[in-house]
Amino acid sequence: MLIRNARVEGYGLVDLRLMPGAVQEIGVSLQKGLYESELDLAGDVLAPCPLDMLLPKRFRRRAG
Repeated sequence: MLIRNARVEGYGLVDLRLMPGAVQEIGVSLQKGLYESELDLAGDVLAPCPLDMLLPKRFRRRAG
């Protein structure tokens, strides 16, 4: 997934490429892959979720 125009503390406005559960690339004007989804945050702040915060059920990973 490609996230465009996210405001990240310490970086300013950047693009991020996420692969399953991890940031793979941070930069500006990253190329979108052929089958990659894209989301434009238009300057909204993007922050990690604290470890002690409980996510809604629809976002939790299912136990294998």
